[in-house]
Amino acid sequence: MKTNYEVCVGNVGTMTYTSKKLAEDCYTTYVTLSKQNITSAAGETVTLFKNGEIIKEHIGDNVEMDY
Repeated sequence: MKTNYEVCVGNVGTMTYTSKKLAEDCYTTYVTLSKQNITSAAGETVTLFKNGEIIKEHIGDNVEMDY
């Protein structure tokens, strides 16, 4: 079975990769942009999936949490 990686960025979209390194690089870049608050990714949640399962997630400042 082919391994697929997806990076999902709120307000930006989803990028699909077959390379773990490229997916992780993309994830790291968007987490940085989310934290910097200067692009369309500012404050957005960034999630890295492997075959549909979450393997990393950055919760952005734009998320309202209900506790």
